Amino acid sequence: MSSNVPQSGHGASPFTGPNQVLVSNSLNGERTIFDLNSVPVGSLLGRTATGIGVYPTTGGGGGPTALTLDDLTDVRTTSPEPTVGQVLTYDGTEWVPNDAFSGTFADGTVGAPSITFTADTNTGFFRPASDTVGVTAGGTRVASLSQTSLAVGNLASAVSSSLSYGISVNASGTFAAVFGQSSTAAGNAATVVGINSAAAGGDSIALGSQVSAAGNRSTAIGQNSTASGANSVAIGDGATTAGEREVSLAGTTSGTFSTALGQGSTASATAATATGASATASGSRSFAGGHLSSATGATSIAIGPDSRASSTNSVSIGTGAGSANMGAATIAIGRAALSGTMTSSPTGIVAIGDGAMRGNLAVAATNTVAIGTNALAAMTGLVSGNTVVGHNACNTVTGASDSVAIGSSAQVGSAAHQTCIGAGTSCTAAGAIAIGRSSLGVGASATISNGLAFPASLATVAPGLAVQFNAGAMGPTTSSIRYKKDVTLASVAADAPGELKPFDNIRVVEYDSKVDGDNNRYLGIIAEELVDLVHPSLIPRDVEGNPAGISYDRLVCVAIQEIQLLRRRVAALEGVPLPALGEYTPIDASKLYDDDQIDDETLTTQKQQYRARYRQLRIDRLVERVEKNPSRESAILNTLNKTTRDAVRKVLEDKATAEAARETAEREARLDALARKKMVANVDLETVGPKMKSRIEALLEKDRLALEVATAARLEAQAALQAAEEEERRLEEEAENDE
Repeated sequence: MSSNVPQSGHGASPFTGPNQVLVSNSLNGERTIFDLNSVPVGSLLGRTATGIGVYPTTGGGGGPTALTLDDLTDVRTTSPEPTVGQVLTYDGTEWVPNDAFSGTFADGTVGAPSITFTADTNTGFFRPASDTVGVTAGGTRVASLSQTSLAVGNLASAVSSSLSYGISVNASGTFAAVFGQSSTAAGNAATVVGINSAAAGGDSIALGSQVSAAGNRSTAIGQNSTASGANSVAIGDGATTAGEREVSLAGTTSGTFSTALGQGSTASATAATATGASATASGSRSFAGGHLSSATGATSIAIGPDSRASSTNSVSIGTGAGSANMGAATIAIGRAALSGTMTSSPTGIVAIGDGAMRGNLAVAATNTVAIGTNALAAMTGLVSGNTVVGHNACNTVTGASDSVAIGSSAQVGSAAHQTCIGAGTSCTAAGAIAIGRSSLGVGASATISNGLAFPASLATVAPGLAVQFNAGAMGPTTSSIRYKKDVTLASVAADAPGELKPFDNIRVVEYDSKVDGDNNRYLGIIAEELVDLVHPSLIPRDVEGNPAGISYDRLVCVAIQEIQLLRRRVAALEGVPLPALGEYTPIDASKLYDDDQIDDETLTTQKQQYRARYRQLRIDRLVERVEKNPSRESAILNTLNKTTRDAVRKVLEDKATAEAARETAEREARLDALARKKMVANVDLETVGPKMKSRIEALLEKDRLALEVATAARLEAQAALQAAEEEERRLEEEAENDE
């Protein structure tokens, strides 16, 4: 329904019923009333509407409560005329501007908002800051909205480009976001979700109750978790990271680049890693893996429940492996390996096997190796330098040093320098050696009472030397005068006609061995048959004094003397007797081996030649050593006497000089070849360098001189040829004249 109404806006209400609107046309001043029950509001807005009034839906007659002016320029209903945007109120007589609906309001406060309700004046809208709208309910701020921020919730706040949602939450960092209760996102681009949590670091994340992400780019997830270091991660109930680039999963880290994974785990040193419940890695770059594992030494490793690596570079792998007072560079692998009480921090220990070296140790057992189940299990008085390999090997030993036991149940006593090799072998005396099973099948246990005996200069057996047993010791058979004293000529062969000689009674036999499993047939001599016929040193005896064998190598000495006697008899029969051997005159060994004391005049020509060959061979070998290890030249030469040292240096210098001369000659030859090549190509000498020019000129001069010599030789040859031809013609003429 619509109807025209008078132009004048004074007087009684123009409306005749509820839910009507008044539209005024600014072009012709016409005002029309529309009934909203039959005309949609949208169709009215498309018109050149100048004002809309809504009559109260519950009213009967009278005027509407307000009229809103949109594009109105002249409504002609009030005096003075209203402006665009003003709200008009009908007072029963005429339409008048209402300042309460003018569109501009005071700032208001959270307790007294400027836009409110008649029955609830502490609920509404207010302006807490520039370009910001606040919403209050019951005098408490519940939201704030600006162009770049949004805060929703009781006492929620947010700065520019940030977001907060919850109760008493504060997003004070740029691009920060906080959700929850009593939480703060103070770092730029920080994110917080939870109760009583905070993300103070830039780009940090805190998720959960009582969570803190204080480091830049840190992440803390889980109740009571804390990530304090930059780029650190703490995940899980109570997880803590204090250093930079640390990672904690339900653990605690306080060292830079450290990682803790597991409830109660702790990584407190730089680059330390602890994995497993209650694992501890407190040494720099250490690793602890397993429940209650502990790696307290720098670069130490502990793997397995209750394993402990307590010293620098120590390693413990296995349940209960390692101890709380291990020494540096100690290794324990296997259940309970090296698990005893260490009171002296022994270094260089290696224990591998279930229970290896698990006894309590009160002395410094340095540089000891035990491999095998229960190897060195009882080691209370053990000292340094032991090597034990095998199941139960030395498991009852309480004191030993510098000893070796290899084999199941091999045992050494509480002494030094013992060696047991083989299952069940044992020895108790210092320096003793036991090799093989407890019984070899023949005789008693294979035991050598005094160990290996080598002269100091023969620490390893020289090539070509045999090994012998002598007075319970085993060592090389030597012939050098350096290892002999009280030297005299021996008399092991008979020299009287008809006298019995040792070789006359030697019987070569064949026999089978009594050793179990040896089915070979052998050729040999019976030692007992020579006891009274040869020198005692040719018949080695056992510990009871019984003949044990024959020194076949020393039989050569007997054969040599026999041959010498036979040669002299043959020579006497042939009428050319050889001189007698005479008495033995010892050689002064110092004149052969100490170059600084050699007096060449006292040596025979043969000795001088031998000495020269030996000395040259020695110098050649020393030179070879220096050339192979040039960095050790000073160390090698400092061990020599002056004469030998100077000789070696002279050879090295000569070789270096020769090598330099060879390189120079090769370089000169290459340069000459290049110069001659340029000569052949007729290169302009002004286009080459001064050195190359000089070289080319020298070659040209050399070629010129050679050409002159060759030309002179050719001319001389031609002259000689011409003279010969003339002489030949003269002789022919003389021959013709004679005829």
